[in-house]
Amino acid sequence: MTQACCSTTAIHQPALEFRLIPAGRFRANDGRPHRIAGWLMDGISAKAIIAALAAQKNDLLIDYEHQSLHTQETGGPAPAAGWFKRLQWREGDGLYVTDARWTRNAAARLSAGEYRYISPVFQFDETTGRVLSIIGAAVTNKPALDGLTDLAAAAGKLPISPGTRQVAALAAQEAAHMFTPADFHDQAGYLAFLRAASAGKVCINGKNQAKCCNIANS
Repeated sequence: MTQACCSTTAIHQPALEFRLIPAGRFRANDGRPHRIAGWLMDGISAKAIIAALAAQKNDLLIDYEHQSLHTQETGGPAPAAGWFKRLQWREGDGLYVTDARWTRNAAARLSAGEYRYISPVFQFDETTGRVLSIIGAAVTNKPALDGLTDLAAAAGKLPISPGTRQVAALAAQEAAHMFTPADFHDQAGYLAFLRAASAGKVCINGKNQAKCCNIANS
């Protein structure tokens, strides 16, 4: 399991809501993630991530330039820019924070244009690219995807956080609920689809699109 940081939205005010991660497959301009088709965020991942976050007591941190990821190396401070706890999946668009609470200092810096982008930190499956959990976020000025998403870095290992093991199982369950063997040419095709869903190779945004993705990616 690998960690990545990615800025998805330009912000000009201390917004209550903003997008953390875009829907579907995405990658950085510099080629990350390497050796796989890209990172994957869909409704299946979002459902498990939202449930895991709702079940934990602590808020997630928004810091400055991912300073909290480097405090052991630098020994420097990592002040909070804000906090969030609630996420919402918006089909075809992405995963959104809906309750951002900014510190007074961060609100002033955002309003003044000193920072413009939100960069989430997430864990993803190294084989499929499926996003498994959200670790936190940062305000940054280093976008690496034109206009839509700024992907900053993909390095380092993190322990598996609560809820990440549920994503693959949930993907298979969700696919089984949405489809039956009658939707496929034969039983073998149906079973291959369930395996692909569990492996993160199917982006289920609706029944027709999921069947199309299955044919393309299985």
